[in-house]
Amino acid sequence: MKIFIEPENKEIQLTDRIKTVLALLNKLNLRPTQALVIRVNKSSTKDKSLATDPQTQTSNPKTELLTPDRRLYPDDNIIIRLVISRG
Repeated sequence: MKIFIEPENKEIQLTDRIKTVLALLNKLNLRPTQALVIRVNKSSTKDKSLATDPQTQTSNPKTELLTPDRRLYPDDNIIIRLVISRG
């Protein structure tokens, strides 16, 4: 599973078997209120700019906003968009 963390523009490759969005957030030491979790569908993962362009992200039907109870799969590409205030 590939994880893109924004706005830091970090990419992480996870090999652990993580089953849900909540488990992923726990692994990253985040609470559900601190980040948006977005799945980039397989057909759009070849274009990395899609995953990082905020204007394309909101209007693109190939992405899906995930709730903490949603299931994750090993071949998913996930964007974690941090939404916490940094003061």
